[in-house]
Amino acid sequence: MSYRISFQIDNSLVERLRSAGGNIDGIIAPIMRDGLASIQHYAVQNLSGVPFQSSSGSWSIQKRTGKGAASVQVQYPYGSPFSGRIFADSRAQYPGSPESINYLKVLEFGHGGIEPKYTPSMQNGKPGRARLTLPGGNIPLVNGQGGFRGVTGRYRFVKRIKPLVGRRWMEAAAHNAKQELTEIISSHLNDL
Repeated sequence: MSYRISFQIDNSLVERLRSAGGNIDGIIAPIMRDGLASIQHYAVQNLSGVPFQSSSGSWSIQKRTGKGAASVQVQYPYGSPFSGRIFADSRAQYPGSPESINYLKVLEFGHGGIEPKYTPSMQNGKPGRARLTLPGGNIPLVNGQGGFRGVTGRYRFVKRIKPLVGRRWMEAAAHNAKQELTEIISSHLNDL
């Protein structure tokens, strides 16, 4: 799982509703569903090319296939009627490589420096096309020619890929939904 947000109703609100009487589950369920839908909306929007502001800066994540945005899921109830979660996971694995890359986790948290050890192009004997696909684009693994006697004897391979700052797209979704969540809770409680 790349990232998850747990959305929980405050215990003091639950106690106030219990003391007022009535069907608590019937009151809480629509609040939870609408609140989770609001956060999910912002999460999908942040993965769809719409510019957003997060704690790490201003970003725009250009969608390629929409697979990341489509993977944003809601689970309610999650453990109890007063708890739900939103999660997303989009993985890629290259043939012959035991390691899979979780794109959405990399987009949320970034990554440290990477020392590439495997590329499909290298196994096929085409070092000029060697790429490591990560969020932010395909990173060429070949720096010009010379200095390395490899498959063709002419290529020098990248030893280390620079760190990438996390975009914090899910954190931004939760932050952007705060005002809407307050309005959702107020409107449902005013209807009582």
